[in-house]
Amino acid sequence: MDGVHVARFYVIRGTFFIDVMAVIPVIYQILMVAFHIQNYWANRCFTFTMLLRLMRLVQLMRVLFVDSLVTSGGRGISRYVSVLGQYGLIAVYAVSVLLHNLACLAWLVALMEFPGPTWADTVQWATGGEGGLVTAPPAEQYLACLYWVITTATGTGYGDVTPIRPAEAILAMVYMLVGISMLALLIGSMAELLTNATSDARRARALREKMSEVGDWLVHRNIPQKLSRAVTSYYHQVWLHQQDHPTEAAIFSELPPYLRGRVATHIIAGLLDAVDALSGLDDSGREDLASRLKPVEVAPGGGAPLNHLCQECAAG
Repeated sequence: MDGVHVARFYVIRGTFFIDVMAVIPVIYQILMVAFHIQNYWANRCFTFTMLLRLMRLVQLMRVLFVDSLVTSGGRGISRYVSVLGQYGLIAVYAVSVLLHNLACLAWLVALMEFPGPTWADTVQWATGGEGGLVTAPPAEQYLACLYWVITTATGTGYGDVTPIRPAEAILAMVYMLVGISMLALLIGSMAELLTNATSDARRARALREKMSEVGDWLVHRNIPQKLSRAVTSYYHQVWLHQQDHPTEAAIFSELPPYLRGRVATHIIAGLLDAVDALSGLDDSGREDLASRLKPVEVAPGGGAPLNHLCQECAAG
């Protein structure tokens, strides 16, 4: 693959636009240093553009955690964690990253409005002295931001930390909407997860029980190892699929004879026309012949079933 195709793939299916947005703060900072831009609004704009780098964090979250967790081929954590556990870890990680970013956004708003009154001034348990939360230890600042985000997003709202400026009120409303959306998403995802997990567990249990029965039968009949592998391979490839999707033979067996003949005639009409010995049959003869046919599904890679069918036809 040449450079042009790589670039096209990167733009169309890669992370080109996310990377461009993440680079904007760096370019802006270079311009500020090169042209000696030092004023209040320029610094605020630079602080705001730093939020664009969070878009890259979302992409890295998927690459570093989600892909490594649910990767195929039996690698990563998926070898040791069940499907339900994997979805649980992904949900916990995604919520943690979201809460962290919202807490950082709350602190950014507080710094942009400093030294005026902000929501940070309402934190009564800050140990920063006269400076309040702004001069408190970083761990305490992060805890206060996370506390405000969680109490607002979950609708708890103790009222001890409240917005003061219009921007903070808008931010609080965003937290509420995010909290409602996140709760609805988690409930819907958990419901779907439990449904899928129950269905997958039921299918896996049915296969294990069937394979146990087949294995006992193969041992009881002293079936050779090579032939036993062929039998178990059939059940792994075909049997479980047949349990989920009714076979054509099962559907035909449920139909009454008159419907079975009409449906079968429609299905094999082209085959009857292609065979010279059968092309002259009238409608009743075709329907009678078609009603006697039985659909048979052949396992992948199996020539023996075809030979068996030919022997049955010859015997008939």
